[in-house]
Amino acid sequence: MSSLAWMPIYTGDVLAETAGLSTEEFGTYMLLLFAYWQNGELPNDDIRLARIARLDPERWLAGRPSIEALFGPNWSNDGLDNLRNQAADKRERKIAAGRKGAASRWQNGKSNASANGNRISSANGKGNAEPIATSTISTSGAYEGKAPTHAHTHARGDIPLPINRQEAGQWLSDQGAFPGSENFDECVDLMMSGELDWSHVERLRA
Repeated sequence: MSSLAWMPIYTGDVLAETAGLSTEEFGTYMLLLFAYWQNGELPNDDIRLARIARLDPERWLAGRPSIEALFGPNWSNDGLDNLRNQAADKRERKIAAGRKGAASRWQNGKSNASANGNRISSANGKGNAEPIATSTISTSGAYEGKAPTHAHTHARGDIPLPINRQEAGQWLSDQGAFPGSENFDECVDLMMSGELDWSHVERLRA
């Protein structure tokens, strides 16, 4: 039998049956009970029993007669055997109930998924749900065969006369011209002098 996580202690019974023990003997007895509960038995070996009791061999042998009287043959304990069997049965029932509940939840989830799939199929009038079509952008029509204009293209109008070169460069950049491109500085100069026209701007965009 595997070890169990908890051990019931009936304090009235324990205190009654250990009334004749010293404090050390009581501690020894409880340590032996704990080991019995975990393993289902105790070794019939004084060296190992002394280690379980956390005593040196001499002290163990001195207290052994009082402790042994509380156990059955070969350090058996019918009371703990019955409690262990009850606890093990209860644990197995809980495990079985948990497995049954998990299986039921899985089956219900599977049934719900199947029902949802059937509803989708019925709504579509087909055995399988129809895929959702994705929209596409057509390249045909008025723009076919034409290169797109720059994203920053502005409606044509009068070219302003800037206050300084920085303002001129900013205006040209707003029209889609790159400041590092060829003829950019030349267009800035033309704009400052009022001689810039839209043909210059178009060439600068190209």
